[in-house]
Amino acid sequence: MAPSWLMRKTVIGMVAFVLLPWVFGQQTGQTGNPKVNPDNTTPGKVPPPAVRTPSEPQRPELQMPRILYLSGTVVQEDGSPLPMGAVIESSCNGRKKTVASVDPTGHFNFQTGGINDFSSVMPDASDDPSFGLPNPFENGDQRLPGQPAAANMTPVFSMTGCELRARLAGYRSSAVILQGPYDMGQVDVGTILVSPIERVAGTLLSVTTLRAPKAAQKALERAQKALKKGNLTEGEKSLNAAVTIYPNYAAAWFVLGRVYQQQQRNDEARKAYEAAVAADDKYVSSYLGLAQLAGSEHKWQEAAEITDRALALDPLDFPEGYFYNSMAYYNLNKLDEAERSAWKTQRLDGLHRYPLVHLMLANILEKKQDRAGAIEQLQKYLKFAPKAADTEQVRTRLEELQKPSKLLVDKQPPRP
Repeated sequence: MAPSWLMRKTVIGMVAFVLLPWVFGQQTGQTGNPKVNPDNTTPGKVPPPAVRTPSEPQRPELQMPRILYLSGTVVQEDGSPLPMGAVIESSCNGRKKTVASVDPTGHFNFQTGGINDFSSVMPDASDDPSFGLPNPFENGDQRLPGQPAAANMTPVFSMTGCELRARLAGYRSSAVILQGPYDMGQVDVGTILVSPIERVAGTLLSVTTLRAPKAAQKALERAQKALKKGNLTEGEKSLNAAVTIYPNYAAAWFVLGRVYQQQQRNDEARKAYEAAVAADDKYVSSYLGLAQLAGSEHKWQEAAEITDRALALDPLDFPEGYFYNSMAYYNLNKLDEAERSAWKTQRLDGLHRYPLVHLMLANILEKKQDRAGAIEQLQKYLKFAPKAADTEQVRTRLEELQKPSKLLVDKQPPRP
């Protein structure tokens, strides 16, 4: 659920923007060719290169297989100590695999690639039965186990869509979605959050969907197909049919709210979202629809209260909820609450769908006299939103902050 244009305008309006000159340099080198006497009679002359006959097979040069080392941290969402026994599980193209143990400090690491993957734990019964076959993180490398990689077969690690989760009895885990392609080397995948199952009462999918009559489900499917083609009129018609057949169809009410909101029919959108909440008060997406509406109307206290309720239901799966929450508290001038939610947005947003959170943090940190932190956040915004309409303004703002006279020499307060 992307922020509306009005919410984006609100965030951008919070900062006076400035330009960072990027300096790109490239070093070049030259290699000299040995001097060869043209008469080919001087000792030490360079012999001509050998000529390979067509019948002689080309032998590929062997090269060490590429290896990628991944590391990260697991922490409890509320900051309490992590229980022992957590492991890291990868899921890639539908294949699950236990890849690492989590040490007492919450850290983990493992490697993938090479002739054989390395895992710090033994597979268990819940692992995919293909454990030990060629690495699911690799694409296009069809070597058999033990077969060396040729130079033109060395894999580049393409992990787009793969994810890592922590597995710990009695706990739910957030997901770190890996992005690629990666070359060989070390990659810090960031932080995985876990929370006791009893603290995650909210749901990604509404239970009312399972109870909906087939006629209502078919109507929702027709609506989704129409909306995918951009036909809002037909989509709205089918959605109204779905909720008429089954008035407690929370998912259909939510999609209908989105359709109304897209057309700026906010009153109707609010009624649809409220109907979704009434049908299933654990369906978190409905709350976030209401929060987005409140924010678009600058009802910041309402947006803060709604997002607080949504995140209490599910603190792991909705980075956009933390983003809306941060925006609401920033506009209420409650910087500590705004900063806390902004950092959580970053932790959960592995795909960087909400780069505006970096502008939010830049504002907050500058107000807290953490100029170095603000600079870092503006740099991240330019990295993750390089084609945004406001990049030149952000660069200008960044250049201003980076002036030596502006940099703080005092030690900055620790971040949460």
